[in-house]
Amino acid sequence: MGIAGIEAFANNVLNDFGELRKEQIPIELLSKNQQKSEIDFWRLPDKVYFLPSLCRCDFTSPENYFMRESPEFQLFEELVSIRNSIVHGKPKPWLGLIKLNPDKRHELIDNFEINKWPISKIFKDFSAFNFDCAKTARDNIVWVKDSLVRYIKRIDEKYFREEKFKLISPLIEGDDTIKGELLRNWQKYVKTDE
Repeated sequence: MGIAGIEAFANNVLNDFGELRKEQIPIELLSKNQQKSEIDFWRLPDKVYFLPSLCRCDFTSPENYFMRESPEFQLFEELVSIRNSIVHGKPKPWLGLIKLNPDKRHELIDNFEINKWPISKIFKDFSAFNFDCAKTARDNIVWVKDSLVRYIKRIDEKYFREEKFKLISPLIEGDDTIKGELLRNWQKYVKTDE
């Protein structure tokens, strides 16, 4: 759910604040797949990686915002793969040993590296919920979200300073008739530069 939330957030940020088109990104930074498809259809890690760069009027390297080789970003990419394997997955066998105990209460042993994702150590068997794995996923998703939110706050402040939108009127407290008048006849209260 966290990865789905990040994807929805990234799509909305690009819709609201996106300034650059794919053609304005240096071609050597894009994979062949990214060159062929529209940004809307890029893989989620690619969208998140380029998002701060796409929300500027002039291109700035995405490495100024996210280090793609950092452990945090690598973990984020793996979590996206885990999410995709759940949504589009096919059950795969995993390695397990059964320890036969004399009291007929047998143990299943499956804590092998081959049964875990390499970076997060989350079990590939999704029926095996593990609190530590869930915490790893949650902490990383919060890191991605907080990184994007910090950047978006700076964009918001820039939009206010550059007056990319106009406020109709100062806040009017109290009288609903005044608010109603403002909503019905808003054109009278908008000052345009033209």
